[in-house]
Order: sequence, then C-alpha cells, then structure tokens
Amino acid sequence: MINYPTTYEKCCAVLEMTVEQIEANISLKYKTDAIITFQRVVICRDAYLKIAELNNVKFGKDQYIITVQGDSIVKEATSNASYILSFPTEKIRDTFYSNFEKDIFKIMSIL
Repeated sequence: MINYPTTYEKCCAVLEMTVEQIEANISLKYKTDAIITFQRVVICRDAYLKIAELNNVKFGKDQYIITVQGDSIVKEATSNASYILSFPTEKIRDTFYSNFEKDIFKIMSIL
C-alpha cells in the first residue's frame, strides 16, 4: 500500500523542500488566502504525482480529475483535456480529495 501525505508540510517533505523554501519561491504582489491555498494544493498535487511516479504509476488514456461544474466539485475521468487537479488513477484522485477537500472547496473559484 502506498502512503500519501495528508498535510501540506508532509507534501513539501516529499518534494524534498521545507515549507520555508517553497514559500520563499512564491512571489506574488497580492497574496490572498485563495491564492495561497491554491499554491499549496498544487504543491500537494505535485507530491502525489511524484509518489505515483516513484511507484511506477503512470497516466494512461484517462485522467482522473477534480474540477468545478457550476457550484459543485466534480470527480470524474476524462481523456479529452488537461486539468490542474488530474491524477493517473481514481484511487490517487480520491485519496487526494479526501485529504484536501476543505482546501479544494476554498479554491473553487480558481479551478
């Protein structure tokens, strides 16, 4: 069983960087809560994709995505386009969603 990180700090560790190192590289004129949360979610996505790659889990024909449709967060499979929150398997996507659901809801307007 593959263990995926459940916090932003643990995601940073997977990427072999400290929170301070990552945040020092983020230079935005306006750092709103939504933008900061978005950046953290993307860092965590990258950590999940790194773990998948290290375990030889690769993207196939379908991507398993988390996206917004109207006022709802939707989890689905697609082979038509790239999405910010796309994962190689349904299980990885669902694990990510379960661990970062609150943050994903905070950034709905950006997704």
